[in-house]
Amino acid sequence: MPSPSLATLPPSIPALPAPTPPPPLPAADDADAFSSTSAAHPPERDLLLVILLHENLGKTLCRRLPHAWIDGTHPAGALLNRFLAEFESDAWPGRDHLDPLLETDAERALLSNLLFAAEPLDDPVKVLLEGLTQLRQRALEPRLREIELALATSQNSVHFDAFSLLKERSVLQRQLRETLSFVSPA
Repeated sequence: MPSPSLATLPPSIPALPAPTPPPPLPAADDADAFSSTSAAHPPERDLLLVILLHENLGKTLCRRLPHAWIDGTHPAGALLNRFLAEFESDAWPGRDHLDPLLETDAERALLSNLLFAAEPLDDPVKVLLEGLTQLRQRALEPRLREIELALATSQNSVHFDAFSLLKERSVLQRQLRETLSFVSPA
């Protein structure tokens, strides 16, 4: 016996309402769209907030954070790179004199949002460590996946160097497992 179609269902069975789509997420480059507690913003934004509210941590962060981990394609990453370079060269002007360092309207909007709408941080070192951990994962995990894929698919190739890939995978795994620490300056 064929299954009944929707048109043949008895009228006593009410139709289900159409599902409502979830609300759209704000654009990633919209500086006003994210609150300081939102998980949808990049970790660079958290690190930027920390060095703006706790400038004494900037010099230590610039020594701890590899610049290759920072995604400079969005305003928070570009500003973080620029601000850390200022800390590194001992030319940090202070958060009240940042206008010469801002290049775009998106950077200006982000900075004003961070400075005027941000809530004080209870534990800035914890925020730094979480941001560093997220950046480390974002930087190292794609290469780890590439290595694992190469190990799984290229074993029959003449030019395949499994030992080097295994060694690099081991180093990356060790870096990802390593507990990050951050000693705040006195």
